[in-house]
Amino acid sequence: MRLRSIRSRVLAFQLALTLSAMFCVGLLGYLMILRHINADQQIMIQNYADSAAERIDNYFIQNKALMERISASREFQDYKRTFKELLVLKLFFGVTDTFPLLAYINTEGLEEVKVIRNKVSEHEYRDHSTDLFYQESLRKTNSVIITPVAPSTELGEPAVRLMLSRYAYFGAEPLGTLESAIPVSMMGNLFKGKIGSTGVAGIVDKDGRIVYYPRKERIMTPLSGEGKEAARLIADCSRLQDGFVRAHLMGVDSFIAYIPLKEVEWSVVVMLPAEEFLAAGGNFKKAAGGIFLLMTLLTILVSLRTTRHITGSLTQLVEAVSAIGQGNFSSKVKISSQDEIGDLSVAYNDMVENLHKTLVSRDEMMKMKNAAEEANRAKSRFLSNVSHEIRTPLHAIM
Repeated sequence: MRLRSIRSRVLAFQLALTLSAMFCVGLLGYLMILRHINADQQIMIQNYADSAAERIDNYFIQNKALMERISASREFQDYKRTFKELLVLKLFFGVTDTFPLLAYINTEGLEEVKVIRNKVSEHEYRDHSTDLFYQESLRKTNSVIITPVAPSTELGEPAVRLMLSRYAYFGAEPLGTLESAIPVSMMGNLFKGKIGSTGVAGIVDKDGRIVYYPRKERIMTPLSGEGKEAARLIADCSRLQDGFVRAHLMGVDSFIAYIPLKEVEWSVVVMLPAEEFLAAGGNFKKAAGGIFLLMTLLTILVSLRTTRHITGSLTQLVEAVSAIGQGNFSSKVKISSQDEIGDLSVAYNDMVENLHKTLVSRDEMMKMKNAAEEANRAKSRFLSNVSHEIRTPLHAIM
């Protein structure tokens, strides 16, 4: 479409220039801020995973230390010799908040004292002599070993067991094995705060099984996902490596941070659904769109005001020139600015004034000319009359 008026051309030029600049600067700023927002979201997820991993590691460190204190107590070490069961039960009852299940296993691998949830066990005492983890505990004397999560009939839910085979510090005399069990539901207390509004956190062992998850039906099931990133995440957890990916995990497209623990061969996995992760950028996009629209309207208003100033002065000049063309030499324009348009208006008014003076001088000269011609004609008539009067008597005499 061809723009015929100066006003439309100026308006179009200003809008095109301003909107182009706004778009380029706005797009660059939007991309930078969006990147910053996404980086903040990623840092938030990773920090949550780091904090949770640190709390879980500290939890197992404290539990190991407690196991060592119990096994080093006089009540525990004397039981093999004195069989004072009440002293051991009293010792166990004092820590049932930490260990819902505690058992003393004799040197032959048979349970002799067991407390479950602050009560003396009514379950059949087990024989651990063929238990691989019991045998490993005998090999790693005076050290706490942590077994993989497995269903516990005594606790009624999956649990992780801790074992410590105590030997006398002087000599190789075995004193017995202390066993404790911690239900995985207690792991939930170690995840503090929220991950956004819809984020979740869990624990996965090196075999890819879910050790802890808010939805209990997921516990002890394989961690599942779709795509290369999910496969990479599962492989990294098996190798006890950390990372951050976007993957389709457990049926949800999520941004995921995962970090291995130091005290046990598990990994903390923190997931924030992509919908919420990207929502912050979407909200900023809406805000940026609103700002862009507001700036566009402001640009239009400023452009209209500017073009009105330019075209208004030019319109006055056009009207004044038309008036001169119709013979009105007193038409002047109002000087409303000190810019080039104002200079043009001043020059026009000076021109009109000079033209008016020139025309006035021409009229006066024409009047003077007409008066001189009239005087000359009067003189001619006078001389003609005088000549006639003189010639008449002379003819009579002759």
